[in-house]
Amino acid sequence: MTATTVPQIVPGTLTGDLDITSFTVEHYPGDALGIAVRAPRMNWTYSHTVPEDAQILLTLTRRVPGSKPREEKTYLPADDGVLVPWQFEPLVSREEVFATVQAVSASHKPLGAVSRTLHFEAGLFEEFDHVADFVGPSWAEPESDHRHLPLVRTEIELKDQPVRARLYLTALGFPGSK
Repeated sequence: MTATTVPQIVPGTLTGDLDITSFTVEHYPGDALGIAVRAPRMNWTYSHTVPEDAQILLTLTRRVPGSKPREEKTYLPADDGVLVPWQFEPLVSREEVFATVQAVSASHKPLGAVSRTLHFEAGLFEEFDHVADFVGPSWAEPESDHRHLPLVRTEIELKDQPVRARLYLTALGFPGSK
């Protein structure tokens, strides 16, 4: 009589199919412009159950307007992907971030594809970021003049094609009611 050996299935680390299905910053549903926190929390979800020894590779490319981009990386435990605390220096006003996450093994081998790139930009954090001169006509108008405010516009000439531009607009207070 011959003995039949039944192969045993030993659960091990998954390779190649543990993907990040969703990646967000704070509670924004996608890319975000003008987030209101210097140390935003990040969220991600997995395509299926995460192995015990898995980690997350979080990669950021940060750029402050007018400076060169810099890349930063860190490894995090993969046990929780909800409101994960910021792992880097706090953001500064207008700083732009491109971030990805990827599940990796304890030996830092990929367990799945890199997430989609999440793009977000910091808001205006400093008080002086919110100060500007009033824009109005270049001629004096008497206080008794109750006409509508004039349309204020201008044209500019640029030497080169702009790389990026942003226009901040705001209303000037609330006139109140009587």
